[in-house]
Amino acid sequence: MSAEMASGASRRVLLVKLRHIGDALLGTAVATALKAWAPECRVTYLVPAGSEELLALCPDVDIVLTVERRASRNGLVEYLAGQWELLRTLRRGDYDLALDLGGGDRSAFLAWWSGAPTRIGTAATHERGRHRTRLYTLVVTRDVLAHTVQQDLEVLRAAGIAAETASIRLRISGGLAHQAAARLEA
Repeated sequence: MSAEMASGASRRVLLVKLRHIGDALLGTAVATALKAWAPECRVTYLVPAGSEELLALCPDVDIVLTVERRASRNGLVEYLAGQWELLRTLRRGDYDLALDLGGGDRSAFLAWWSGAPTRIGTAATHERGRHRTRLYTLVVTRDVLAHTVQQDLEVLRAAGIAAETASIRLRISGGLAHQAAARLEA
């Protein structure tokens, strides 16, 4: 890792977690830890489409980008155009650091494509030789027995950012809280 990253001078961080909405929500703990470490850093979070409204409530995530899992009813051409636009957006992000919290082939490729000079991802012990691990500058061996938040924070620690624990924070407006309470009472 560069001295710039260790000093907190990093300005743009890309988090990638292309799993389910609950996994993506748990990954916001990394954003919280990043903001505690360097409040001025800009955190972009790349997640599956359908997660964006929930993750937009996290005050520690500055930008939410989404990936479509597959072509929709709109057709293959629109799907591919959307994927191309995502690739262009990632390349223009000028990220200092990309953290792949999910450890899949697609997320590894997207972290690599971002052009971040430091790209850290995870792999289980038996996956260490897979081709996707070559897309990272550093690979963290995933502790499959650890809680998801701890696995994600381990990726952050590999970047030289000390974080033993971090909260999952959501900013819920009074109106939204009232709506939720009304639905629970019904």
